[in-house]
Amino acid sequence: FGGGARARRAGGEDASGTIEIPFRDAVLGGFASLSLRREKECPRCHGTGRVGKDVCPVCRGAGRVAEAETIRIRIPEGTENGGTIRVPGKGSDGARGGPPGDLFVTVRVAPHPYFERLADDIHGIVPVTVKEAYAGAEIDVPTIHGLRRARIPPGSQGRQKFRLRGQGAKNPR
Repeated sequence: FGGGARARRAGGEDASGTIEIPFRDAVLGGFASLSLRREKECPRCHGTGRVGKDVCPVCRGAGRVAEAETIRIRIPEGTENGGTIRVPGKGSDGARGGPPGDLFVTVRVAPHPYFERLADDIHGIVPVTVKEAYAGAEIDVPTIHGLRRARIPPGSQGRQKFRLRGQGAKNPR
């Protein structure tokens, strides 16, 4: 009827970390590595802290051991500075065989020498000669996706903004 008492399997704790990635990887996506120390269940005593009647010599009775690990993280397209990436199952192992927690990685994006990101738009300054601005021209404009051809209309002014549709960052949502 009531059955025997069962050991409860507790889920592992979530872990956190921070990585710095290049501007290009944040906009186009890529991979990054993160080295971290994770606590795992002791392989000798299986988290009990004891081997027979004695204290476990591997974990010294704690039931957990620290382990260094390098994790490869996929950076989604359009990742923003300060954004968080969740890596399931890479937190601390659960007690008594319970599921591991998750790893939450905060992303810092390194500044780019030429481009600047404002929301999903990418801004850059392109030098144009007086002749090109006065008479109009077609010029090659560097974008994060490569060189693109842009038309400068006749009579353009200095510091005038032009839009290249589809050359910004993808919205990760």
